[in-house]
Amino acid sequence: RFDTDTIKFDTGGVTRVTLTGGNVIQQSGTFIVKNAVSDSNGLKISQESSNESRIFNHYTGPITFGIANTEKLRIDSSGRLKIGTNATPTQSGALNVFGTDHTTSQVSIRRGSADANGPSIVMLKNRNTDDSSHTVIQDDDELGKITFGGNDGAGPEYAARISCFVDDTPGGNDMPGRLVFSTTPNGSDTLAER
Repeated sequence: RFDTDTIKFDTGGVTRVTLTGGNVIQQSGTFIVKNAVSDSNGLKISQESSNESRIFNHYTGPITFGIANTEKLRIDSSGRLKIGTNATPTQSGALNVFGTDHTTSQVSIRRGSADANGPSIVMLKNRNTDDSSHTVIQDDDELGKITFGGNDGAGPEYAARISCFVDDTPGGNDMPGRLVFSTTPNGSDTLAER
């Protein structure tokens, strides 16, 4: 039906889609973009009753985002977030950033607040696979690491690593730790504790 500067599509006496002033407003349900008439799946955009917004690709391919018809970000079928690359990474991390200069190949964390606190990177280890549950970790468990490496012409090799381990038995409000610094000597491809 038509109103002033508006087209509305109704089914069952309820407005489902509204076109107004160049905007498309989905009134209820799920908005689906399909690549063939017979497909029941596709790109789905929905607002769930639990106040959860969703964008899903119901096929096995990635979801990509771009500017000026150039891809800038991708979520691949394994759930990896890739920025600046659509290649299968040599490292299997959940976040992959690739760039060709000092600005596009860095991760920047900034904090603006009128206090003495700065930005941080937090690594936490839990022995429970459910992120909402808590299982105490053990002596000598690795809590996290930062690894530095380079390509030797055949693939990535590690040159240095800073690791954090539990340094005794942890308990209530007690988390003893140690830092281990390792480097790879010339002529080797194995990190050695220093």
